[in-house]
Amino acid sequence: MRPGEELEGAQLHERGRPAAGARVGRRMNERGVLTTEAAIVFVVLLFFIVLAVAAGAYATAKQNVVTAAEAAARAASIERSRGAAQSAASAAAQATLDQKSMRCAASVDTDTSGFSVSVGKPATITSTVTCTVDLSDLPVPGLARSVTLRHTSTSPLDTYRERR
Repeated sequence: MRPGEELEGAQLHERGRPAAGARVGRRMNERGVLTTEAAIVFVVLLFFIVLAVAAGAYATAKQNVVTAAEAAARAASIERSRGAAQSAASAAAQATLDQKSMRCAASVDTDTSGFSVSVGKPATITSTVTCTVDLSDLPVPGLARSVTLRHTSTSPLDTYRERR
């Protein structure tokens, strides 16, 4: 304790030191420090909560794109022709994204080269779903306003089924 400072609520000896067993309170010049510390902790905690919400939104969007790509590849592999496979893949991906209530500008690219492989030989269909997700509704400073998510999924064609 510096000379001239007083302790709040403390019983002092004649030399200015707290008496044995006396309860020592905060110094007079430390008033309001707890309020300031609590405000700082609150702001930091709020930032981490908002960041966790943003990370959750990103993870959910990524999983929805993965699910859409898998659905697109699976739907395309069931079809018997390239054109039908392209259409089925696009429809399946869009239906999956709509079902998940995902708002994004989606594009589906399906590689149908597996249809040119002769019957009796293994072949696959590959679908890539690209989705640009709008993140402007998340209140995170410095966060990009949109993010492009992409996933590629492959599904086998039936080895002994006719292909056109």
